[in-house]
Amino acid sequence: MAKAATAPAGAFFANWRQNIIYIGFVVIFVIFAVTLNDKGFLNPNNLLNIVRQTAMIAVMAVAMTFVLSAGEIDLSVGAVAGLATVTVAMAISVAGPLGGVLAGLATGLAVGMFNGWLTTKIGIPSFLTTLAMMGIAKGVAMWISGTAAVPILS
Repeated sequence: MAKAATAPAGAFFANWRQNIIYIGFVVIFVIFAVTLNDKGFLNPNNLLNIVRQTAMIAVMAVAMTFVLSAGEIDLSVGAVAGLATVTVAMAISVAGPLGGVLAGLATGLAVGMFNGWLTTKIGIPSFLTTLAMMGIAKGVAMWISGTAAVPILS
C-alpha cells in the first residue's frame, strides 16, 4: 500500500527528462530565494512584479504552443505584440481603457487572420508569411507612432 502512495513522486523523478524544465525552474527559484532573501526577492511586491512582467510573454507562449503543435511557426508574434501595444496606447487616449483593449485585440486578430488566410488559402508557407508580417507589423507600428513612445497619461 505504501508503494502506491509514493508512485506519483517516483514517476515524476523517474521521467526526469520530460520534467527537466520544471525541475530547473524550481532549482533556479530556490537559488535566487536563498541568495537574495535579505534583498527582498521573496517580498510579495517583488513576486507580483515578476508575475506582471511575465504575463504578456506567458500569453504569447501559450498561443505559440498551439501554433507549434499544428506543425507551423509564427515569427511575427513579437512584432504583432508591439503593434497591438501601440494601437492600445493610441486608442486609450481616444476611446478609454475598454476601447484600447478592444483595439489591441482587434489588431492582433486581424493580423493573425491575415497570416492564417495567406498560409491556408493562398498556400504560402507560414515561415515566409510570418517573416514578412514581422517586418510589416514593425514598420506599421513605427509609422503610426512616428518612431516615438506613445504615453498613456491616465
